[in-house]
Amino acid sequence: MFVYTGLLDFIDAMVEQGICSNKYNALATVLGHEIAHALARHTAETLSYLPLLLGLSVLTVDSELIASIFTFFCQLPFSRLHESEADHIGLMLMAAACYDPSEVRISMKLVNENGYDWFSTHPADEKRQKHLQELTADAISYQEKASWCVDMQTKVSQLIYKRITRRRATAGTTHSAEMAAMWDGMQAAAKPPQ
Repeated sequence: MFVYTGLLDFIDAMVEQGICSNKYNALATVLGHEIAHALARHTAETLSYLPLLLGLSVLTVDSELIASIFTFFCQLPFSRLHESEADHIGLMLMAAACYDPSEVRISMKLVNENGYDWFSTHPADEKRQKHLQELTADAISYQEKASWCVDMQTKVSQLIYKRITRRRATAGTTHSAEMAAMWDGMQAAAKPPQ
């Protein structure tokens, strides 16, 4: 899995626009979703259909038609199912790692497909939004029961605070501004979910 600077710039823009409140939570949303695809072995599942497609294309004259039928009836529905499954697993991973699951709004911005649901690889925006809201409530409930999140957030905040105070000599530099922003983000993340 790779993270390009374009994604980081996109997340920064989302925070500046107020769509996301914390860039670390937003990045955790994207990474959790992509890690979920790997954990659920979605690529392997999709590739398992290739022998069927190859066999059908050899047996027929119009392999392009077979490929289109295969895509419409097999690939697209499974792709949408994979996306929904990755949303669920990713949110639970976020919650278990003590990131704020309510930052899933970035997922909706990243997938901005306005096509008809049957022809889309991702669930329709309205369906996905509703599904994500339900999953978010479950993830927040799970996180509230996880006592390690409060402990971890406190320890991380203390660690960052120690590093910030050690680097007071860099006041007025880019580094100090970055550390201040990180501290503010960690303080916001350390607040218990409501």
